[in-house]
Amino acid sequence: MRRGPIGLLLNAIYKARRTLIRVRKPLTLGVRCIVARQDEHVLLVRHSYSPGWHLPGGGVKRAEQTEVAILRELKEEAGVTALARPRLLAVFSNFALWESDHVVLYVVHEFSLAPRKDWEIVEAAFFHPDSLPHETTPATRRRIAAWRAGAAHDPEW
Repeated sequence: MRRGPIGLLLNAIYKARRTLIRVRKPLTLGVRCIVARQDEHVLLVRHSYSPGWHLPGGGVKRAEQTEVAILRELKEEAGVTALARPRLLAVFSNFALWESDHVVLYVVHEFSLAPRKDWEIVEAAFFHPDSLPHETTPATRRRIAAWRAGAAHDPEW
């Protein structure tokens, strides 16, 4: 992915924010969601500040429930409105980036879509799990494969 000056600035801000969070808030909580159509195609997003394709999601705000956070993030990042409650799939730990990072993963099958433009999201698209883009992150691939297989999840993100 080629990055212009704005993308480089956003990347620097993102890295600085991650460092500040690590120092000031050692416990972090995020949400991600597998948004799946009936044909099994799943929604992936590319952020302006982080390489690769990811499941949509983001951070949980202070005093925010995880279900509320994922509904907010889906709307903000991809214009997705869930038509039924998201189903909790699993809770993961991610100790690679933080000392105590946790990710709550949901699944949404019933939704409406009103795509939107946003500085944070470069691109959003649906892909079949057998044809994910080459740049899809390893964690995203693992989450989709486990969901598809109905397998028990590895507790590490």
